[in-house]
Amino acid sequence: MTVGQIEKLTIGQLASTFGQILAKTHADSLVEQTLAAINKDRVSAVHHKHKKRTERRLRRNVERHIWAIVEALRLLEFR
Repeated sequence: MTVGQIEKLTIGQLASTFGQILAKTHADSLVEQTLAAINKDRVSAVHHKHKKRTERRLRRNVERHIWAIVEALRLLEFR
């Protein structure tokens, strides 16, 4: 894929694309898992923004998501 094609993908599509890599490295698997986890909360925030449980889950998971993103970026940086 080209950079332009990648930039047009949604988070869910990007997670799916990482899932289709045949010879995955540990970094590829971690990025796929991180994108899938973030996408679940992102979809809830967009489609169920008025529900209190969505807000609670977002607040509970934000720190975990930030650290997962940092770890995934570190792994990708050293590739």
